[in-house]
Amino acid sequence: SSDIQNMLDEDTTLVDYFVTDDLLYIWSIDKGRVHLERVKIPADELRNLVSSFLSSISSKNREKTEGLSQRIYDIILKPIIPFVSKGRIGFIPHDFLHYLPIAALSNNGKYLVEDYSIFYIPNATVLKYTMEKKVESGLKPLLAFGNPFLGDESLSLPYAEIEVERIKK
Repeated sequence: SSDIQNMLDEDTTLVDYFVTDDLLYIWSIDKGRVHLERVKIPADELRNLVSSFLSSISSKNREKTEGLSQRIYDIILKPIIPFVSKGRIGFIPHDFLHYLPIAALSNNGKYLVEDYSIFYIPNATVLKYTMEKKVESGLKPLLAFGNPFLGDESLSLPYAEIEVERIKK
């Protein structure tokens, strides 16, 4: 973990998730410390919350979406936010959390992206390669996926394609 910490700047925190049958492990890693939180929640319950959240977004049920967003925020973010540096959060999801649009979660109506710049990486090893790359044009590279078909309509991310097109412009 010290290698990872050395790659981070003062404004960046990695938040790494690991789902087990009965516990959700959440690590926050920044330049100065590594902190672990254990959240007691069955994987099936968390999976159902994520699935319901995605369905409520698809069906444009704002009230249900807001309620689920707050509930998921309280489980996966609230315990770790006190250990996150201001600035940037890099999320490393695990298992079905890869389908969760963490940036869309809100706390009392305030979205996470209002306070933090957010990025996602598949694992901490990737950080080394992304931090080593230098871009000479002054522009930062971006890889964005709009709405890949994952074999199940319930996993669709409405508006994601539009968001990627706007980012591209």
